[in-house]
Amino acid sequence: ENFSYPTGKYFRSHRKNLPVRGKKKLTGKMSPLVRGEWISYMDICGKTTERGRRKSMSLKEQIESGKVFTEYGHTAQEDLEYEKIIEAQRRKSKQLCFRYNQTDPMDEEGREKLVRELLGGTGKTLWLEAPIHFAYGCHTTVGDQFYSNFNLTVVDDGRVSIGNSVMFGPNVTISTTGHPVHPYYRMRGAHFSLPVVIEDGVWIGANVVVMPGVTIGKNSVIGAGSVVTRDIPENVVAFGTPCRVIRPITDADLETIRPGMTINADWNA
Repeated sequence: ENFSYPTGKYFRSHRKNLPVRGKKKLTGKMSPLVRGEWISYMDICGKTTERGRRKSMSLKEQIESGKVFTEYGHTAQEDLEYEKIIEAQRRKSKQLCFRYNQTDPMDEEGREKLVRELLGGTGKTLWLEAPIHFAYGCHTTVGDQFYSNFNLTVVDDGRVSIGNSVMFGPNVTISTTGHPVHPYYRMRGAHFSLPVVIEDGVWIGANVVVMPGVTIGKNSVIGAGSVVTRDIPENVVAFGTPCRVIRPITDADLETIRPGMTINADWNA
């Protein structure tokens, strides 16, 4: 289906024959865009206007500001150099993850050295059960007393900040990166990255997926199998798909492990 859209600030779905702003037209083939809604072409392509003149953002700026970007195919020298930097970071992460996952479990010193080299910042004590998988590694920081069970996966194209005394169950996935819903952009390799923050004292259960842009508040518990699509406040129990707050954490939780099971007396003296 033929279409045309402007290179000006906005365009609308051609199916409704709505007016468009802009002079120069581009032609090609694609399915209809969002019907009846204005879409910022400048935002999609990582461009801003300055006194009516188009000005491109650099690849680094696009990534760090949460704009849509691709990691390859740029022509500006600054972007070509940054492509090489992030490609080297990804390769280093793959190598370090491979070495960590192949290290003898009893070689605690060797494992700790590798994971501290992999991550962008680490606290005093950390333990990650192998295997681990990081897209970059250098974009992730963890605080003191961090523990992760088997098969942690972190897609850290964007920043991941993990606080102190945080625990992950097995098969936890944290992704800072997503893709536009419309296939027109995904076919061009478009994606975006939004930071994820896990605050102090959080416990994330098995098979949880944390989506781009999410913050999980201090001391909260995320139940197994949850998909966390929005921020979770501090001091709550939350679970579900999508994850939602179920109840607050209170002093009554000092008395029980779970409903019907009390804490043994020596731990509650």
